[in-house]
Amino acid sequence: MAERPLYVELVEESFKPRRWTNRANAVVFLLSYVFVGALRTFDPRGFYFYVLIFVLALALTFEKVRGTKRSLLELKDLRLREIAPQIPTGVGLGLLVAGSIVALGGGSLTLRISDWVAVLAVMANYYFVVAPIESLLQSWVWVQTLPFGLLVGQVMFAAIHPEVLIGGSIGFFVYALLAGVFLATLTAARYFGPRRFRKYFGLTSTIAAHGTLDTVFAVVVVTVSGLVVGPLGR
Repeated sequence: MAERPLYVELVEESFKPRRWTNRANAVVFLLSYVFVGALRTFDPRGFYFYVLIFVLALALTFEKVRGTKRSLLELKDLRLREIAPQIPTGVGLGLLVAGSIVALGGGSLTLRISDWVAVLAVMANYYFVVAPIESLLQSWVWVQTLPFGLLVGQVMFAAIHPEVLIGGSIGFFVYALLAGVFLATLTAARYFGPRRFRKYFGLTSTIAAHGTLDTVFAVVVVTVSGLVVGPLGR
């Protein structure tokens, strides 16, 4: 019988309360939220660099505490032949969700950016910096290290956005929470979804969808029920 991915084992374990005492999850939960939330608030320019270091340190620490030689990051899942089918899946689903939100807004759009050279720079930032780093935390590490991580990780993801953390916007919290659930599902589908479709999903599809959503809403202003929808990664 093939060894199950560590991702699957840890996600399932996170739903078993009797196992939490062995993992110091409460400490991880509090430190994650306080640290990441503080970074987002007080040092937005250096946020993604620090979060990348934090993610890697959190993953390494968690592995050491468990005494496992297996990494939270399954490197075999990052080979080109594994990630190639996920890219069009993520971009396509990202465009579908963004289009649905635009439709909910009544189709009234205002350009935020009209310089297409600037748009390319924005796309590069979201696809290669913001989405990968946030997805590593929101759809991978938190999911494996927190109790009920598939759900709690998305609550934390929504709560650290400035609109929620500083502005207290309930509407943006709901929007970011739903987006977080959608993004985490793309990762989880690789390990828990129907076997015949798993190759189209994973962390790469999450990153592609996340980058697509961020890019669309960085370029155009969409208002739904009075809420201005913005990039999830700013």
